[in-house]
Amino acid sequence: MEEPGLRGLPDRFETGELETRLITLAETHVFSPTLLNNFRFAFNRVIPRVDQIVPPAEPGQISVAGQDLPAGVQPGSGIASATGSESPGGFYTTNRIAVHDDVNLTRNNHSLQFGGMLERLRYNPNNPIRPFGEWLFGSLENFLLGVPDTMRGTPLQFGNFRRGMRQWFLALYLQDDWRVTPALTLNLGLRWEPYTVPTEVNGLIENQRRLTDLAPTIGDPYWKNKSWTNFSPRFGFAWSPLQAGKTSIRGGFGLFFVPNDSSVYTVPMVRALSFSPVINITNPTGFPDALAAIAASRATPGGQDVVALDYENLKSPSAVQYSLNVQQQIGEKHL
Repeated sequence: MEEPGLRGLPDRFETGELETRLITLAETHVFSPTLLNNFRFAFNRVIPRVDQIVPPAEPGQISVAGQDLPAGVQPGSGIASATGSESPGGFYTTNRIAVHDDVNLTRNNHSLQFGGMLERLRYNPNNPIRPFGEWLFGSLENFLLGVPDTMRGTPLQFGNFRRGMRQWFLALYLQDDWRVTPALTLNLGLRWEPYTVPTEVNGLIENQRRLTDLAPTIGDPYWKNKSWTNFSPRFGFAWSPLQAGKTSIRGGFGLFFVPNDSSVYTVPMVRALSFSPVINITNPTGFPDALAAIAASRATPGGQDVVALDYENLKSPSAVQYSLNVQQQIGEKHL
């Protein structure tokens, strides 16, 4: 995907790419007329990439020494911004390796199904934040005078925006479709879905664990694991109250959990104060030299907003689903 005319400027482009590799191997084994086993192995690799193509820098447009791309500029007064390459080489590589096993067993008027899943998440993102600098001006007059209001962005020498996150997910379940009578069937089930708190292969974990803490805490655990009690009951029924069998009442109830995975911790992870600070300087000096502006302001990682996760009470999102319906046959059956 390519989007021309980025920010209203015809010489700038944004490109998007999604690389996907999906592999599934399955084996179904029939042990007897009443016992069947299904095993699956799955590997999913997804790499979304977004990059911005901007013209080569002219003399005086480079804000970070040693780089060859121009800084971003927002002149203000409604003039189109000449945004530089915000996340060059950014990617979010997600590898999921999972095994599933399901057993179907029939005993008299019980149809049992049980099994589980074990999944390993290997998440390797790289998300630089405006590494060539970006200058914001309050008005056209200030732009012409070279007096910016704000300089933001983190040159690559000030942060490490690569991470290697690792996490395990587990699920075990049991379900019984029980035909109590010819007119009544019950569906009874329970699912357990815990998971581990993510770790980082190089120890680049940081969280503002409590609002009163003077500084973030570096190291595991990222948060306290509350998932060990993620038990999900399931209940359903189908009942024909009349002897003719033309009326059917069906209902069900279930509790469903969603694990806290990379979709939850990506933003706070790549905006860690100690490892990948987001530098934002008000009334900077030295334009257009970003390094001089940073040195003059004595900018430190503590100068950014803190993006934190609830260390004490980060629970899994959950939803309750239920239904009740009545079905009535009208007329006679014709075969």
